[in-house]
Amino acid sequence: MNHLDYRMLPIHQLNSNIPKGRKMIKWAPFATMPELFKSLKHTQYEQTKKPRPILTDDRLNIINQQLDEAIRTTSYIALQYYHDGFIHYTEMYIESIDRFAEFIIGRQFNHDEASFVPFIDVVSVDVLPIPD
Repeated sequence: MNHLDYRMLPIHQLNSNIPKGRKMIKWAPFATMPELFKSLKHTQYEQTKKPRPILTDDRLNIINQQLDEAIRTTSYIALQYYHDGFIHYTEMYIESIDRFAEFIIGRQFNHDEASFVPFIDVVSVDVLPIPD
């Protein structure tokens, strides 16, 4: 049976005159309607979103304690926050906490631009060792 298996034949014995077909992607005509294609892509994107997590009072207290510790010790933090249906992750130094506007203001390691994360979006905080 091995002598009939084309994968076992040397290249020079294979027929190079094999028809290629139409080379058409099966659903390509569907994508010719740009408005519908955009709408379907948007619908798929929206379906992957998740609702904002609901944090217990205990979890909120732990987050507050970790933020206070990070400010007191000028530590580096790993921050998970909710934005537009997704949980995002960032690592940063906290420069300040604006309790009136309810924002955490920080800078990522080796970046000059400030990051602003609303308190309401914070899901978790971990204090990290300062990177080298």
